[in-house]
Amino acid sequence: MGRLERLGRGAVIRALGIMLSGCISYESDGSNRYERISDVRKGATSAAWLREYLGRPESRHTTESGSEIWHYEFDEREKTRVSLFLVFSVRTENRSNRDYYFEVRDGVVEDYWED
Repeated sequence: MGRLERLGRGAVIRALGIMLSGCISYESDGSNRYERISDVRKGATSAAWLREYLGRPESRHTTESGSEIWHYEFDEREKTRVSLFLVFSVRTENRSNRDYYFEVRDGVVEDYWED
C-alpha cells in the first residue's frame, strides 16, 4: 500500500471519528429570580430590596395588624437539550410554579413562606 493511500485512509478514519464523537450540549432557559429568596433575612431585608430583585408582586393586601402581605408567583421553565451529532437529540422542558408570600411591616420583611 502506497503512502498516499495510507494518508487518504487515515484522513477518512479521522473524519469519521470526529463525526461520530459528536457534540453533547446542555441548555437551560429558566428564570432564577426565586433563587434570590435565599438572600431574604427576616427583620432585615427591605421592601425596596424585594422590588429590586424579585420585581413587582402579583398582589398586595393589608392585614388587620397593619402589615402588608406581598404575593409573588414564580413560573420556572427549564429547557434541556442533549444531542450527539448526527445520531440522536433529546429535548425536555420542565415547568413548575412557586408561590411566595412576604409579610412586610414598616418597609421591612418580618416573615415569608412558600405556599
